[in-house]
Amino acid sequence: MDGNRLKSITGFASPHAILFVPETNNLIVTDGDDNSGMVALVSGKDYSIINKIQLPPGVDGAVFNPINKNYYVEGGGKDPKGIRTSFTLLIPRPSSWLGIFRCPEIIPKPWPSLATAKDSM
Repeated sequence: MDGNRLKSITGFASPHAILFVPETNNLIVTDGDDNSGMVALVSGKDYSIINKIQLPPGVDGAVFNPINKNYYVEGGGKDPKGIRTSFTLLIPRPSSWLGIFRCPEIIPKPWPSLATAKDSM
């Protein structure tokens, strides 16, 4: 390895999380910006996009559970304060997805600051 680029994978707006799954030789790429959102399954052999799922704009991070093989995707949308959040659970399989479960947008109640909580005691 000499630090030179080996391959560029096109077709993404703003990739946030990339996970290599050795059992299937695939990559899971979470991609999103203010105008688009998706999760793509990319072949580790030729780096082509095998499958993709459109999600709401603003997809951000993701977490993979190595025990149950589920992939959890979080999105904040266009809200600059990051208050509005959506979650999607994906169950990846070698060339597709076994299941996709979307939770509705969550708008958490404002939490009091520590100073406010301390002053009210």
